[in-house]
Amino acid sequence: MSQQFSLKNIHVVPNGVYAEDYLRFDQHTKELMNKLDIKYRDLVILIPVRVTPRKNLEFALDIIYELKRLLYGERNVKVLITGPPDHQAITMGVAYLKYLDIKIKELGLEDNICFCHEFIDYKRSFVEGRIVKWNIADAYTISDLVLVPSKEEGFGLPLIEAGAARKMVFASKIPPFEELIEQGISGHLFDLDESPKDVAYMIFKEFDLQAFDTNVLNVVKNIAYKIYKMLLMDFVEPSFGSIAKNMLFEMYKMLVMNIVDPNFNSVMDNFRWNIILRKKLLPLL
Repeated sequence: MSQQFSLKNIHVVPNGVYAEDYLRFDQHTKELMNKLDIKYRDLVILIPVRVTPRKNLEFALDIIYELKRLLYGERNVKVLITGPPDHQAITMGVAYLKYLDIKIKELGLEDNICFCHEFIDYKRSFVEGRIVKWNIADAYTISDLVLVPSKEEGFGLPLIEAGAARKMVFASKIPPFEELIEQGISGHLFDLDESPKDVAYMIFKEFDLQAFDTNVLNVVKNIAYKIYKMLLMDFVEPSFGSIAKNMLFEMYKMLVMNIVDPNFNSVMDNFRWNIILRKKLLPLL
């Protein structure tokens, strides 16, 4: 019996994603932006977790508060929390969601935080041809970065999903995430006891388009990112020209791929369901 269940006979099958869902931007995606009142200049931060204490959302709120202070109102910050609340969870003597609501008001983040679980699901839903629920992949598409400050995780599917969506990752330095993200190469990891100010500055350095930056590469990267985002979301006249669009897109890709593409490539090579089926499941049959 012990030989049958030895470690060498155990096969680990990871979670996977349908990559095509995370590379889609269509009319329904734009409808989600409209519903959330997201503008192209907004810095959109996705926190794709359930509302439960081990996800450490109070730390995320402190980070957002410090990030707003760094931005000085130059850019609006939108935070999308997609998971449902755990109604059994208690923190500081009150339900965890209520505890977060109190903290949001104390920090003045009422206009920045959106709990989206009522209209974000794992697949799109329609009623009489009208979309009523969006895919979680849609939330990734409209976001600029993914923030996951969890105290503990089983695997870390949000980081895989972020890779599929080509979004930059900022996550807590816990073992499941360290297996998926190489610090500074495929994402950014921070210690759980790190100051919210330091984590906020880490994000600020990557995404503030108005920063006084003497690094020419960062300036060009920020300008290219701004223009690319405008083009992607149809805020520029259609007559802008396909050649200019393609040139700017390639410029954007070249400048950000050093931090985003390693995670994307890892997901494409290891965490698509067809890859998992071929490499992990079929050999067991």
